[in-house]
Amino acid sequence: IVDDDPSIHRWLTRLLEVLGYVVMTAKDRRAAEVVLTAARIDAVILDLRLGDDSGLDVLDFVRSRADLAPLPVLMLTGSACMTETERNSIRRQGARLFHKPAAASEIHAALTRALDSVH
Repeated sequence: IVDDDPSIHRWLTRLLEVLGYVVMTAKDRRAAEVVLTAARIDAVILDLRLGDDSGLDVLDFVRSRADLAPLPVLMLTGSACMTETERNSIRRQGARLFHKPAAASEIHAALTRALDSVH
């Protein structure tokens, strides 16, 4: 989970751990890059806006690396005013977009489908 909002970290971590997932978190782009390169990750849940950073930079990082490129990525945003460029980048890079507050069942279903498709 890459999100700069501690309440989102707590909520998603609890949700995913109850469902049996091991969760790692990062609050910004640099921390995300460290986790992504140091640990075995199966999927990324990524906020579009990370304080001064953009989640799209993290998405670009994931897609630019052969070892990470196949990872399913779920993008979260609380912003009602996304640019067309942001929407196109998310779509072009194969990420699935959710608006906060997304339903837990919706995130779980999308994550399950994404993981089933890569395994």
